[in-house]
Amino acid sequence: EFMSIHWIGLTKRKMLELETSFNKEDDGSTDDIAPLWCSSTASVVKDEDKNRKKSSLDDMLEEPELHLYEIHTLASKYLKRNKIIESQKLFTTIFECQRKIYGEHHEAIGAALHNLGLASLKSFDHIQALAYFERAVRIRKGSLGKDHPGVAVSQIKVGITLLLMHNFDLALKAFHDALSIRKRALGALHPYNARIYNNIGCVHIELSELRDARRAFEAALDIQRNALCDNPGNGPLMYSASTTLCNLGYLYRYQKMHEMVAVVLEEALGLQQRVLNPTHPAILETIDNLANAFLWSGKYSLAI
Repeated sequence: EFMSIHWIGLTKRKMLELETSFNKEDDGSTDDIAPLWCSSTASVVKDEDKNRKKSSLDDMLEEPELHLYEIHTLASKYLKRNKIIESQKLFTTIFECQRKIYGEHHEAIGAALHNLGLASLKSFDHIQALAYFERAVRIRKGSLGKDHPGVAVSQIKVGITLLLMHNFDLALKAFHDALSIRKRALGALHPYNARIYNNIGCVHIELSELRDARRAFEAALDIQRNALCDNPGNGPLMYSASTTLCNLGYLYRYQKMHEMVAVVLEEALGLQQRVLNPTHPAILETIDNLANAFLWSGKYSLAI
């Protein structure tokens, strides 16, 4: 769910990390997919549904309200495999069924809209994605409470969508709103907050507000280092911290602080080497950038 700035030489490249093996949302599922909401009665149907074997998806869609769990599982798989049209159709079916069961303002509707937003975001339909996410935020606030972590999840997606639409001021506001919710719900030092600070820093880069960007990246790194003190072997934390360090490296490079670039990239490389394969593209890119940093700072022997 967070932006990372990667760079090689003098070229800046930005990458939106919607799905990685390390960065996963509160429910632990890929792409921040909201789990299917089920009442205590519906959960019985879900368990029966898991044991009922149907011959095809068409059979399940004849009575979708009895097969929501299977349909949601299949829609999630489609989304992860970039079968966007198929996932959209199934998530729409879930939305329509949930609306018939629970009405327009239930938390189940907020979750369904969030998932439709994810599918639209992956299909690059940013206007539709924004509409889904904003509606999901409103419904989740009303049904779950304004400080529920689920509200922050959808609010972050509002920010990411606005950022992709180059609406930087509104994206920044959305990220700050999500950060406020996360702080109240999870505490100021929760590792998830670091990921939002990274997003905020990337927006400030877009706005050429370098001092604010540095402040945001350093806030993210402080949280990640604090978390690593409590859990030093946590792979996702190490990878996230390495991303923040690379972002700081880009910023220092932009400000021609070459020695600082080398310092943060060496730390980033050390973390990456603990959790990634030696031939992973992230490691190779960091090595290349570190060599350039040594070259720019006049440490030619280290650059070789």
